[in-house]
Amino acid sequence: MGALAWFGATPFLKVVNNVEQLAGSSTAGSTFNTAKFAGIAVSPTAPGSNATSSSILNTDVNDRFVTGIRVGCEAVGTSKTAYTGAGLASLTLSIATSSTAAPATNSNTNLVGGGVVTIATSTPQFIEASSTASTAVPNTGSSAVNNLWLAGSYITFTFNATNTAACTVGVDYIAS
Repeated sequence: MGALAWFGATPFLKVVNNVEQLAGSSTAGSTFNTAKFAGIAVSPTAPGSNATSSSILNTDVNDRFVTGIRVGCEAVGTSKTAYTGAGLASLTLSIATSSTAAPATNSNTNLVGGGVVTIATSTPQFIEASSTASTAVPNTGSSAVNNLWLAGSYITFTFNATNTAACTVGVDYIAS
């Protein structure tokens, strides 16, 4: 860096045809040069492992930026409160990072996308795809880096209820 500063060069800019262009910090062909998808099939029929809470581990050495969420469900039926079985008006899904796999509840309130996804129960099929990332914490007026999936941590999908639905949930991401 000292030599670059000495000659007045900027380390992340290059000049092509007399136009400065931003050059990335990863070389072409690096570990991450295209967007990726991480998904998991979930059946929230009973509380416990791979039901009301499911997780995917970021095994990469790089952090990931979540750029969108995807949810697909079929056979959506009546929702029941997890662990108690009481009736519930709607089935919702929250997506956030966690330090442990499939926790019964996820205390991280920095939800990917800025809020929960409400899964329609009026029809047996439901599909949601979002390409809009959010950095705002809903109803607080503040912002947070809620779309950052750190290396070695989990992205956790937590349903608020049990349901007869068979779902595939996941996130689109790029690496840092």
